[in-house]
Amino acid sequence: MILVIAEKPSVGAAIGKVLGASSRKDGYLEGNNYIVSWCVGHLVGLADASSYDERFAKWRYSDLPIVPEEWLFEVPKDKQKQFKVLRDLMRDKRVTELVCATDAGREGVGLQESRLHEAFQAPVDQLVGRQRNPRGLCPSARQRRL
Repeated sequence: MILVIAEKPSVGAAIGKVLGASSRKDGYLEGNNYIVSWCVGHLVGLADASSYDERFAKWRYSDLPIVPEEWLFEVPKDKQKQFKVLRDLMRDKRVTELVCATDAGREGVGLQESRLHEAFQAPVDQLVGRQRNPRGLCPSARQRRL
């Protein structure tokens, strides 16, 4: 199956309609050899400065800039359910390919480049389309042969 991840539920629903994934599950749509799911806002964000060192809990000019050797990420509490849905779908043995259908803007690219799909051990592709509705997605999906 091909897992398609959109940036928000409304775009996921539009993509699901185009691809024929019409069976509604908890946090995703499934059908026609596709699983279509979505993010809900910023699923993963940079950890607070205090995560690196307690002295950064209160900022001081003398501590700036704070540039860690390795960036830490966290999932906000209100996003953990959908994050788990996506993580579990990417671990699903039925999934053989991941398509990022996030927008081409800064936020969409940030979702794609986040560590969300880092552990996914299959091809990762990008669905590009100017409009995130069924009419605008059809040409992109056909070109990609989804």
